[in-house]
Amino acid sequence: MWSISVRGEHKMTSNDRKKINIFFDTNILEVRYGGEMLMYSEYKLPNNYSKLSDFIKNNDLKDYVELCIPEVVWNEITQHMRETFSSQKQSAQSKIENYKKSFGDLADISCNFKINGDDEYEEHLEKLSMVFWKGDGMECKLISYPKSTDVIEKLINKAFKKERPFVAAKAINGGKPYSDAGLKDALIVETILAHCNNDDTIGILFSNDGDFSTVFSSDMKNRYKVFNKVEDIIDFLEMLYNLNDKKQVQLKFENDNYLKDIVVNESGNTYDKSVTDFIVDNVSPSEDENIFIVKISATINETRYLYEVKYDFAANAIIESKYTLYND
Repeated sequence: MWSISVRGEHKMTSNDRKKINIFFDTNILEVRYGGEMLMYSEYKLPNNYSKLSDFIKNNDLKDYVELCIPEVVWNEITQHMRETFSSQKQSAQSKIENYKKSFGDLADISCNFKINGDDEYEEHLEKLSMVFWKGDGMECKLISYPKSTDVIEKLINKAFKKERPFVAAKAINGGKPYSDAGLKDALIVETILAHCNNDDTIGILFSNDGDFSTVFSSDMKNRYKVFNKVEDIIDFLEMLYNLNDKKQVQLKFENDNYLKDIVVNESGNTYDKSVTDFIVDNVSPSEDENIFIVKISATINETRYLYEVKYDFAANAIIESKYTLYND
């Protein structure tokens, strides 16, 4: 559990903060257009990357948060470009020929490719890589996967035992049904574990892959996180670094069952299965420092309650609470 420090204008030092390493999976980092189309002329970072990068800059976190691209992810993106360039080029040429036949003299349609063969495109990929790591990629850190004998033996044992992320043939929770993906996923996990081997370091994996949801054991949950939304990563960073008091209060009431029980107890209820929803509608500061007004709506035994709570942020305590019944 992360503790919440006292609200105020305290300027944090490096000792106040944890070192955060955010790793991107291929399905987050790879930019595709129209469903499956890749950009073959450059390595382009997606909007979610920019959102995180801008958040880090705007909140002066560059010394504490590192954006990481696992080597295996970079290799996979490059391989996707390499594998599909020729087929997509051929597809484009076929479409142009079909358009020419359809429109005839009504249109002058042409397309000239500056790169013809696979060897030329391979050279082009090397140039693109150099341009990327000297430009946009300067904000990232390329993290190699561990290549020790111990890691190799560990992966082999996991593969034979079909332990995650070497999943069985049947897809699980939206995961991949094919086994070769397990090796790539396993290398990502081992990359994170090797790079975040300091007790004060937190590793975050940003991935849309459901196979990662249980890949870190329960005793590792405090140091390793998996998120599939950029907003959830930003929420985590705001909470950890005390960047947004209102957001922290909201998250506290949304996630702390003890506080929820105190709230609903005001109306003679208990926070249990009878509570079918519990929504923090608004959080606003009061005239008193550290005191927030929290408005909450909840449905309990099919009755709608509206609560107004006065919350002491520093003490993490509810100091006053009242409620009304919602009138349709």
